[in-house]
Amino acid sequence: MSLPAERGPQQPRAVREVLQATLFPDYGQTKPSVGFLARAFIVATLPHSRPSGNEFTRRNGYYRLTLLAPTEIGLPYGRYPRLALAWMTTRAVKTKSPYLELGPSFSKFAQSLGITPTTGPRGTLSGLREQVHRLLSVSLSCHWDTTGAPNMADRGSKGHTGYNLCYQHQLWWDHAKNEPSWFLLNTDFFNELATRPVPIDINVIQQLRAPLEIDLYTWLTWRSIRSSRIARPELVPWNDLHLQFGSDYADLRVFKFKVLKHLKTVIRYYPSARLEPTPEGLKLLPYAPHVPRLFPGHNLPMKR
Repeated sequence: MSLPAERGPQQPRAVREVLQATLFPDYGQTKPSVGFLARAFIVATLPHSRPSGNEFTRRNGYYRLTLLAPTEIGLPYGRYPRLALAWMTTRAVKTKSPYLELGPSFSKFAQSLGITPTTGPRGTLSGLREQVHRLLSVSLSCHWDTTGAPNMADRGSKGHTGYNLCYQHQLWWDHAKNEPSWFLLNTDFFNELATRPVPIDINVIQQLRAPLEIDLYTWLTWRSIRSSRIARPELVPWNDLHLQFGSDYADLRVFKFKVLKHLKTVIRYYPSARLEPTPEGLKLLPYAPHVPRLFPGHNLPMKR
């Protein structure tokens, strides 16, 4: 991948290596920890910042994903629900069960997500509980309209599918209860997780700090599975990327700046990704998946 060069003189190689070791201490040193993420939340992502209402929509081509939450609870947003979704999908795929326990304590669960547990009104545990509660309370609806779409098997159709993410859940706030927090996934959502998961490196998403960085990494990983079938460069227009990732950014120019900025971080963890920014959009070339399509001890194949 080639990105616009930073202004100013180039730093000596030794200086760059020291800076990289300081800013990205785990890069290149930690073995991949293979996990999974639900495809629906890669092609159309969660909000980056707190939404103003209880309905949120992302678009991807002819498809539209809408999230709806009870007004008194609100929609999930930011980094925490993305980490929780990756944990949820990974556990569901590996255990083949829609019933998931979060561990002996919420602090342990936070640590499993790469979050240092802190208490208090502004602590990480309080924020994580709120975001997980919001995530598990969400309803998901996917609509499509392929009228006039070229070269599609379902061209000319309109349709919709939808479900709640979770059938039932309980998150304990009182540590004295000594009972695990747990949730039972909706059957339709569990089937989506179990049959069409996208492999990711859990270590990488836990190192990434910005929600857009996590979205770009998981999207590039998903595209890598498809890229083996791409015979020539594929251009993804900026307007399409803005609809998919950037509804938090009203100005397209600001969105492009943010994408190029965060891609510099993402490619440090995924250096084999082959893409090139152009004035029209991101040009994608075939490149290898970041993690294997199978994880050790499991014979579940990836469905494309």
